[in-house]
Amino acid sequence: MSKKAELTHDSILNAAQQVLQQHGVRGLTLDKVAKEAGVSKGGLIHHFPSKDDLLLAMLNCVSTLMTEQLDRLLLEEPDHGQKGRFLRAYMRCNLETIEQGIPSFILNLLELASVKPDIFQSQREFFAQMQAKVENDGIDPVLATILAGASDSLWLQVLFGILEPNHPQIRTVHNRLIQMTQ
Repeated sequence: MSKKAELTHDSILNAAQQVLQQHGVRGLTLDKVAKEAGVSKGGLIHHFPSKDDLLLAMLNCVSTLMTEQLDRLLLEEPDHGQKGRFLRAYMRCNLETIEQGIPSFILNLLELASVKPDIFQSQREFFAQMQAKVENDGIDPVLATILAGASDSLWLQVLFGILEPNHPQIRTVHNRLIQMTQ
């Protein structure tokens, strides 16, 4: 993909995030995204032939960002053979995302699970892989699942506006969860 095409592709994805945030999954149309991106509908269709293709690309973008973040955090984890290493990186990924601000359009993407379950299947598979890594990280799989679930719960509480991202308990709880992996 040329640099110009890549910029247009990214511009369309950013515009789709804006439209999704404003109108939800059901209100997201290719016309609205094209207008928001400042491209013709034909230009948008060149990059994303259908609404489903656009939504899938948005989901894949989230998975890619999380994978990159996890890879970076894994490199920061000492003792590469130490048990619980992936789980600690996973929980730090959740905490980092909370502290940096969970993109608000993520809530709208979760709507896909009920509206378009076939498109959301890629996310189910992605998180099933994450769960398998958590369970096979060298500590008791039940404890690992509890710890990951507690970390995910804090992430969701921030996403749903139950906790403020800067609530002091979030970092305190995450630090305790991380201690419990050792």
